[in-house]
Amino acid sequence: MKKIWVVFIKEFLDIVRDRRRIILTLISIFIGVPLLLVLPYGFIFGRMVRQTSDAISIPVQGMEYAPALIQYLEEEADIKAISAQNVRELVLNKEYAVGLIVPPGYEEKIRNGQTVEVILIADERRSIDLTRERLIIMLNQYESVLLTERLQKNGLTGEYLEPLTVLDENVASETETTGSLLGLLIPGVILSFGLGAGMPVAVAAVAGEKKKLTLEPVLFTTISRFDLVVAKFLAVVANILATFFLTMLSIALSLGLFILVSSRVMPREITNAQSAAEDAAASAKPAMEGWIQGYHIEPLAIGLFLLAPLIIVFLSAALQIMISSWARNDEEANTYLMPFNFLSGGVFFIAFFLDEFVPQLWHYAIPIFGTMLSMRDLLSDKIDPASLTVMFVSSILYAAGMLALAVWMFHREEVVFRT
Repeated sequence: MKKIWVVFIKEFLDIVRDRRRIILTLISIFIGVPLLLVLPYGFIFGRMVRQTSDAISIPVQGMEYAPALIQYLEEEADIKAISAQNVRELVLNKEYAVGLIVPPGYEEKIRNGQTVEVILIADERRSIDLTRERLIIMLNQYESVLLTERLQKNGLTGEYLEPLTVLDENVASETETTGSLLGLLIPGVILSFGLGAGMPVAVAAVAGEKKKLTLEPVLFTTISRFDLVVAKFLAVVANILATFFLTMLSIALSLGLFILVSSRVMPREITNAQSAAEDAAASAKPAMEGWIQGYHIEPLAIGLFLLAPLIIVFLSAALQIMISSWARNDEEANTYLMPFNFLSGGVFFIAFFLDEFVPQLWHYAIPIFGTMLSMRDLLSDKIDPASLTVMFVSSILYAAGMLALAVWMFHREEVVFRT
């Protein structure tokens, strides 16, 4: 054990001494990640807030036919109407986000209790533009005002138009529902990161040393090949865990900075945006509050959730050490590991196709996939001893098998001395 520790310290110091890699990693984590998170999403968030709160102007064709509607939009929604003759062309040329076309005889039909067709013109190529949704909300509110006036005029109540009430009942608990939503993202992110983060260290620890001719002297020392492989394996694991911790810290700091800046710089806009979107979110708000307030998982589930990806990290590190051992140099190792990059990226998307998938017990024995299934279960506070046992035992066996194969390769002279 002492020899393993000595080699591990040596490998870890090699990682620390590589200043270029350390600096690049820190820049990527603490500058690259915040820039990727804060700048684009901050820009999108700010734009959406302004679209739902600031005063806007829209072209209206036939605005003289609907003075009451125009007045309502300006007073209640801060939407100013501008008279125009060709609204479609203005929107198509991106001079305005949306526009309205009011037909002749609008007021007369409204007074007579008839239906009037108002055409909303929008360019749906604007994928993150909320101006259309804002206008639709206000038009629906104005429709409700007109409907209330008609009902009162005819001595009717709102129940007259609602002969059927639908009660929406969720057969899943709040914890299961929220856990299912969290399971779409969190397991994929963790496993994808765990599969790909250790590659540079694994390549440098074996294939890189082959190229620099620094591996051979170590092989002729009293340190056994087994101790050498285990030490390099632990160095890769330590690098993955350290990088993951720093990345999560960077993401947390980035989100905190984003929330702080948003609350300080745009407090009025955010308040107005929330007010403008209040009606649209009214139906979803109780459900969201129920999911959040009712979500609860046991400490045991949390512990098992954190332990499950750790074994995949072991599996990933062992596989990377094995591939790096087979390669003659670092360039060849990177080539062999390229499919592994695609695998780690593909893992992120698997969870989006599992909503209707009903796993059998043997599915939990599939490497990586079984771990993802178990992590999804644990996020829903589902602790199934059988499936967890199958997943943990199979994952440990896979990791041990990869590590044993790497040790076997280190004992084959034609492998370790390939240059």
